[in-house]
Amino acid sequence: MTRFDLGSNMKDCPKYWVNFIADINLKPGYDVPMRRLQRELKKYNARYHLAGSNPYDYIEFESEKDLSFFILRYA
Repeated sequence: MTRFDLGSNMKDCPKYWVNFIADINLKPGYDVPMRRLQRELKKYNARYHLAGSNPYDYIEFESEKDLSFFILRYA
């Protein structure tokens, strides 16, 4: 498993995450529902995790290959 952390707000998130959200957001100006986020991330063998004991929410991928594919797609 491998992951990347999200920032405290969108301007602090990686550019590829911002691009991903823009791509899947059906209602610009509104948050993307968690159910949609998880469904779209599943295509990349990934899951959104709430911060819990970590400082920020994070995205976890099953492999480095999955993460690399995601980054290449949305960079």
